[in-house]
Amino acid sequence: MMGISKIRGIIAFVACLMTWSCVRSRGSASGELTPAAAIIVHNQGRDRIQVYLVGEKEDWYIGRLEPLETAHLALPQFGFPEASRAVSVAVVPGWARSLEPRREPRATFSLDELTDNLPGQEWIFVNGQLEGPMRVRGR
Repeated sequence: MMGISKIRGIIAFVACLMTWSCVRSRGSASGELTPAAAIIVHNQGRDRIQVYLVGEKEDWYIGRLEPLETAHLALPQFGFPEASRAVSVAVVPGWARSLEPRREPRATFSLDELTDNLPGQEWIFVNGQLEGPMRVRGR
């Protein structure tokens, strides 16, 4: 039979392994998204916002931000059939996603941007206005 001290030792060892595996997986998840595959959006407003890319015929939902939040939003990987296509960044204030952001009356749009230029751009949404694009500092 196992003694109580051996059982405690095994439990402590298993707890350490579980903690180590959680810490390790969190570290790798944050390293997967590179700034080159994303845009940075700063929500300086008081409302939650939904962020989209709006093309000529298609729309891509890329994320949401809470008030005063900054996020790296991943760009679609397989959504662009052509190497360089014109799209607009669109921001819609509110809690729910829009099925057609291009027709949303509350939406704010950027000027058209080429998809080749999007990675690494920085955008700021404040007072109902979308400012940008700015290049990420240090690039």
